Amino acid sequence: METCVGCGSPIAPSWKFCVHCGLAVDEPEIPGAIRPDDGTPVKSARAARGMLLGGIGIFVIGIALLIIAIAFFAGAFR
Repeated sequence: METCVGCGSPIAPSWKFCVHCGLAVDEPEIPGAIRPDDGTPVKSARAARGMLLGGIGIFVIGIALLIIAIAFFAGAFR
């Protein structure tokens, strides 16, 4: 049985709060849930290549739309 850090009275492991002072009982950390790294996701080369190709595709579509808009306002579609 643990004791409350606020008032020192004994508390049961299933309690979320101390029944005497009302202080929240900290849940113990599970050692298996602690990650050895800092938790940042690792990007794969495939994802980076996909983002690069997607960016190039959007750039090409934007240039094509710009050329069509310039041609339209210049009177090429009359």
